[in-house]
Amino acid sequence: MKNKLIIIILFIIIPLTLLASEGNTHEISTLIWRILTFLIFIWLLYKFIKTPLIDFINNRVMEVKKRLVGLNEENSKLKEELDSADKMLKGVDSEIEELKTRFRESIEKEREAILEEGERQLEKLRKSAEKAIELEIRKAEIKLINQILQKSIEQSKKDILEKLDVKLHNQINLNRVERISEYEL
Repeated sequence: MKNKLIIIILFIIIPLTLLASEGNTHEISTLIWRILTFLIFIWLLYKFIKTPLIDFINNRVMEVKKRLVGLNEENSKLKEELDSADKMLKGVDSEIEELKTRFRESIEKEREAILEEGERQLEKLRKSAEKAIELEIRKAEIKLINQILQKSIEQSKKDILEKLDVKLHNQINLNRVERISEYEL
């Protein structure tokens, strides 16, 4: 109902204001009519718009206050989350440093273990090589001794054969045969 009344009043006052401003004469009645129309317009605006305007402003103020309270609560929650995130990050930084330290220590221990294992393997390899060299030297010595003995025997045979004559040779052979036959008996 108020809205219809406002619309009707506005349709009456606006044309009256326009009519009052059309005259070119500066009569006092026109001026009074203008002032009266303007005052009526202000009074009607005040009467019909005051309450809805105050209600609108109050509602808007309440909405803004609620929104501010909500934003303050959200802000405090976000600050708490930020603080907990900062604490977590500080914890992560310290954990990272601790992991780096442990990793470095682990790497150093592993490096030392590898070096020790390498030294053990090198020592085993050295000992194995020494044994192999010794064995090869022994084999070479035995082979050399065998060759020397072979050559000595051959040379001895030649020397003996040159010095002995055939008769003596036959005598030695007979003596051998006799010895062998004695053993067989």
